[in-house]
Amino acid sequence: MYWSGHLAVAYLCYVIVQHLGGWPQPDWRVSAGIVAGAIFPDLIDKPLAWELGVLASGRSLMHTLFAVVPVSIIVILVSWRYGRRDVGAAFAIAYFSHPFADAYQTILADGTTSFLFWPLAPRQLWAGGVVVPIESRTVESMFILIAGVSVLIQLSVRQRHGSVE
Repeated sequence: MYWSGHLAVAYLCYVIVQHLGGWPQPDWRVSAGIVAGAIFPDLIDKPLAWELGVLASGRSLMHTLFAVVPVSIIVILVSWRYGRRDVGAAFAIAYFSHPFADAYQTILADGTTSFLFWPLAPRQLWAGGVVVPIESRTVESMFILIAGVSVLIQLSVRQRHGSVE
């Protein structure tokens, strides 16, 4: 799935939880948590697989429950420490949505969820997807990362000067 798809799925999941939990409308920090959680596994796995050859697949280590659960817990605890539980929750919801969004075709086709337990369970082929040259993926990844960081810096500067609510 492309990053835009992950962002859309993560936001939808957050809005559902927000509505069911009666949470307030998200501010820019919560939105940043959603974006970070939605793309986090790809920011780790894809470079380790495609550029460094450390992982066998761009959908492996950070796409498993063995990473999703502890990373989410750490982010929630850190955000709790800084009084922003909502940001940690947004990150965790978005991160949990990521592996399922990647594998929804496989899950719907045969109910296979063993990918969540890799390396203990065998890794199956992921259904769907488009093969894109590594160079294109790298450029896209770097562009999105730089754009995202730039937006967060701009919002932070505006917040400090009182022009963002």
